[in-house]
Amino acid sequence: MDPFWNQFFPDSSNPPDETSLQGWNQAPSIYQQNHPGASSGITLHQTNGSTVQASQSPNTASSAARVLKKSQSSLSAPDRSERKRQIDKDYRERVKINKMQMQLDFVNLTRENDSLKEENQSLKEDNASMNQTLTKQATMIDELRGDLLQLKRDHDKQNVLLETLTQYLADPLRIENETLKAENASLRKSGNLNGNVPQLLEEIAKLKLENKPLLFGVIKSNRRISGKGSVLLLVQLVGLAAAFLLDNMSFTGPSVGSGGRRAAFEFGKTHVVRPKGSHQATIVWLHGLGDNGSSWSQLLETLPLPNIKWICPTAPTRPISLFGGFPSTAWFDVGDLSEDAPDDVEGLDAAAAHVGNLLSTEPADIKLGIGGFSMGAATSLYSATCFVHGKYGNGNPYPANLSAVVGLSGWLPCSKTLKSKIGQEEAARRAASLPILLCHGKGDEVVPYKFGEKSSLALSSNGFQNSTFKSYDGLGHYTIPEEMEEVCGWLTSKLGLTG
Repeated sequence: MDPFWNQFFPDSSNPPDETSLQGWNQAPSIYQQNHPGASSGITLHQTNGSTVQASQSPNTASSAARVLKKSQSSLSAPDRSERKRQIDKDYRERVKINKMQMQLDFVNLTRENDSLKEENQSLKEDNASMNQTLTKQATMIDELRGDLLQLKRDHDKQNVLLETLTQYLADPLRIENETLKAENASLRKSGNLNGNVPQLLEEIAKLKLENKPLLFGVIKSNRRISGKGSVLLLVQLVGLAAAFLLDNMSFTGPSVGSGGRRAAFEFGKTHVVRPKGSHQATIVWLHGLGDNGSSWSQLLETLPLPNIKWICPTAPTRPISLFGGFPSTAWFDVGDLSEDAPDDVEGLDAAAAHVGNLLSTEPADIKLGIGGFSMGAATSLYSATCFVHGKYGNGNPYPANLSAVVGLSGWLPCSKTLKSKIGQEEAARRAASLPILLCHGKGDEVVPYKFGEKSSLALSSNGFQNSTFKSYDGLGHYTIPEEMEEVCGWLTSKLGLTG
């Protein structure tokens, strides 16, 4: 007997005939009426959407057979035969549908499996690539760690050399101070003051060196810098030490206030950075005290300003009163870093005239500007006031037409007399339209932050309406990339640079 029919006729060893199938359609409903809550017999369960399974509750087959026997008299032989054919047909249709569904599920599962295999392979490749990247990064970190250790060792060596040079400078100066003190005491004791006033003044100026820790302050500031800046300062100190030893501690006294006209100083080498693009502007950039034009030309060449020609002159080497007459590259003489210190107008005029001459040879269609750092910034701002006034402090006419002025970590010389220079209508017009950018670090211990702040206030209160002041928390007497980015953006905007 067919296994399918055996589910419903377990008591028969032969396939069911038409009589036994009579009333099959009515059997479930009749059985359910006589047995409330009982199962109709066959339940189709679908597992995972692909497998159809026939099951029946206990005694379902025998109960259905009894019902069919009871109701077989109600169907004729043709009806039973037709019923059997219909059941067989329905069964085959269900089997066909289930087979198609299983085939479709098999295809879908095969595709899903292939997709998972591809995804798994991709994840393996990504994992391998990530492992390679992590390995490379670990190698780079080890290399950087080695570089940092080497830089630290180099920095420690530089500090040792700087301290040694400082000691070489300090010891002879200390000995000379003691000698000068003894000579001064001897002169005072002899009572011959009237005849030795000039000599006493000169020696008193030299004795000021004892109370000027600027040299040690510069060394202290150098420890905050790394790379080329510290090497540059190291070279400068070596040069100063050599000059000091060669001169055998014998310096020219300060020239400010001497009563006579000072000797003309020769300016150093001028370094030029050509524009990489179309020439649209020329800016003269001035270095700080003890520096030179070469160091700033190397920095300016790296800025993203391809349309600017940079001219970086070097200041003359002159005795500096602040250093007790010690020679250094400087645009003008400095007696003291205080608000009440006298301005070296003669030196400022000479520096501003040198800058004006450099700019006067540029083409007429090129926009002109001046910028600088520290003492170079002070010279730039003084040049700006000369441009507005139309002449230098000595009365000679100013030759250039400025379009922008930049001052980093500097101050405004002759600020007390600025108001008198803006009295004329033309001067006031030039002051109102001249763009000026001042930047200063709040941690500056060489040129205090308040100097830059008061310089900005002096400019704005005297008609310089287009001046801008930028401050930087924690920044000392040096520049940082953030500050230079500010300068680049400001110059591009104010000079209208294109391309």
